[in-house]
Amino acid sequence: MNYNIKLEDIKNINFDSFKSVINEHDFFDRPGKQHYRLLAYLSTLFNNVNIIDVGTHVGESALALSFNKTNTIHSFDIIKKNVRPQPNINFYIENLLEKDVQDKWKDIILGAPFIFLDVDPHNGHMEIEFYNYLKSINYQGFIVCDDIWYFKEMRDNFWYKLPDNEKYDLTQYGHWSGTGIFTFNKNITFNKYDNSDWTLVTAYFNLTKCPDASQEIKNRDDNYYFSHALSTLSLPYNLVIYCDQESLEKIKKIRPEYLKEKTMYYVTEFDEFKFKDNKYLCEYREIINENRRRLPYNFDNRNTASYYLFCNVKRSN
Repeated sequence: MNYNIKLEDIKNINFDSFKSVINEHDFFDRPGKQHYRLLAYLSTLFNNVNIIDVGTHVGESALALSFNKTNTIHSFDIIKKNVRPQPNINFYIENLLEKDVQDKWKDIILGAPFIFLDVDPHNGHMEIEFYNYLKSINYQGFIVCDDIWYFKEMRDNFWYKLPDNEKYDLTQYGHWSGTGIFTFNKNITFNKYDNSDWTLVTAYFNLTKCPDASQEIKNRDDNYYFSHALSTLSLPYNLVIYCDQESLEKIKKIRPEYLKEKTMYYVTEFDEFKFKDNKYLCEYREIINENRRRLPYNFDNRNTASYYLFCNVKRSN
């Protein structure tokens, strides 16, 4: 079954019936900013089913999922809060990420066509554990998950670990922080953008080797910078990487092997970069430093002349 989601269909979800229940403006926001209309739309794809909401919070996601009144929503959280009751929502103070609770609800889980997962602290660990649990019981539905892009831990520990043919980025229909869907059934698919012709360009250089490297620059070691590079280097697109020889092997270890054919490396030294006027970066470094000595002002000590030039050369090439 292919669910060809269209933006207009989600925009046209009529939330008038909820205006007497909730007055928070965010709940009624457009798709791409908030995900509630997407959840409501997904509820209309099924009738007379159980839908699971993991992470009740104040009940807004459960409320959106209750849009189709023929369905029953089972919403789980570990903390009791003031929620908005509806006839077709059941709230539980139970941890559905714990095995004994999962055993209790296994039949309902297996019968649910989809599950909405939104749990704190968004570090990806609970999400990947729940994914593995659903795999182990041969769950055949799909999961809607929030915040897949905003939190680095969610990207690194969860979203990037899912097979590409199982996941779909629906952020434009959902929440600004990133809304994704992943399926457990090869017969369930969603419309997917073809980004195979995208080419991204990035660069990694050891700025601690530059003569103006500040202590603030030197205090952050390779592990810090390469841990932050993981997301970019894992993107499944054509990637052009400028780097120094020192960084090359470290980058190759991070870049997934299956993306080898999509990767091009240009090994050079930082000072060999040129601006469009054909001048080397190092020619400008001393000009900037002299200007800063002559006209001192308060600036971040990490914003050295080399760092400033690096940012500008990325914009100019």
